[in-house]
Amino acid sequence: VLSIRRPPTKTWRPAFSEMLPLGRAFWLLFWAPSLVAAFSYSAGRNALAAAATKRRQPGPSAINAISARNGNDDVVEFQKDMDEILNIRLIDFTAPLRSISSCSTYTRIWTHETWDRHCSPPHSRYARHVLSWYKSRTAQRLLQFVVLSASWSFAVSVFAREFTQVASFLKKSSLSSGALGTFLAPLALLLTVRTNSALARLNEARGAWGRAVLASRSLMSMCATHIMPLNRERALLIGRYLVCFGWSFKGMLRGEDDRDVIKQALPKNEADWMMKQNTKRPLAATARIRKLVADLSSPNKRSDALPPTIQMQMEERIYDLETCVGICERIFGSPIPPTYTRHTSRVLSLFLALLPLGLVGLGLPPASLVASTSLITYVLVGIDEIGVEIEHPFPLLPMQQLAFALQRDVCAQVGMLDTMPSD
Repeated sequence: VLSIRRPPTKTWRPAFSEMLPLGRAFWLLFWAPSLVAAFSYSAGRNALAAAATKRRQPGPSAINAISARNGNDDVVEFQKDMDEILNIRLIDFTAPLRSISSCSTYTRIWTHETWDRHCSPPHSRYARHVLSWYKSRTAQRLLQFVVLSASWSFAVSVFAREFTQVASFLKKSSLSSGALGTFLAPLALLLTVRTNSALARLNEARGAWGRAVLASRSLMSMCATHIMPLNRERALLIGRYLVCFGWSFKGMLRGEDDRDVIKQALPKNEADWMMKQNTKRPLAATARIRKLVADLSSPNKRSDALPPTIQMQMEERIYDLETCVGICERIFGSPIPPTYTRHTSRVLSLFLALLPLGLVGLGLPPASLVASTSLITYVLVGIDEIGVEIEHPFPLLPMQQLAFALQRDVCAQVGMLDTMPSD
């Protein structure tokens, strides 16, 4: 009896079993870093919370020190209250940990050491950036989307290997060269314009904060020079309101409660009035400063009246502060048109969905297909993600340090007058 053996038919299982080593490598490459990133993020949050509980809290006597005074303010008490504010605001609780890099970051004010490290030779700088790649907050946020894109390319490669007719059709079609090529130019234009617009918003917000610090320092310098010799209590009250302006400005943009600073910095009646201004407390501070300056320039107070030229210069500084608030309000309330963002996301998603089909048509093996798709996804989506991140600049700005700088400059202007040598 002659037995006729039928040729084995091609099934799904052999092809899939050949793909298992690639799948394991794919899992180790993409999912293991995400677990490490999640663990490091949780550990950072716990460390920050532990540090916050250890910070020194001001006692009731220190908080109510201003309330006990009735217009008898001096430089020593002013400096003590400013030191208590620094203890109250020791940690920036509203800074987003997902945007703070462990390496050089825009969320801190740079120093000479930071610039020296940033401007290191290329071999040192590139090696440092590559070795710290796993710590990148941007890479951690992109990881899930890169995994999704790589999974899609992996599925396309398996499907094309099982159905050879599909692979031959893709090779004959113009999808690999013509159709995908038409996406590149408009996609690059969309990403470039959007990222440049977001970067301009970030620079404008940072410039507004720098202008506010400069105007506060200049205004307090004029108060210490022209008002303090005539009315010390009024000059120090202006300085207290300037300090409240910095912290209230930060609180307005970050959704932060600034009542603890107001209670510590101002007398009770002034603090009660300030806290009743639930919205735009920085503008309430500038309005109160303007009223204090105008009272000193009233014709009914000839003994300690300010010269009109000094009042005009101080009014210009107050106007600068209000301008900075207006700039930041405009940036916060008016994003880049969402239609532009949506269109960029849709075009980019369509390009990344068609990309594995085009690469299969070129005859790339599965491993090269997954690697190429993952790399292109990381580059393009990373540019878009950076644009989205810096479009909302206020979580990225070092406002904690900027408010510290404003307060430090105000206190320095007050202290310099007492130690300045006399003629």
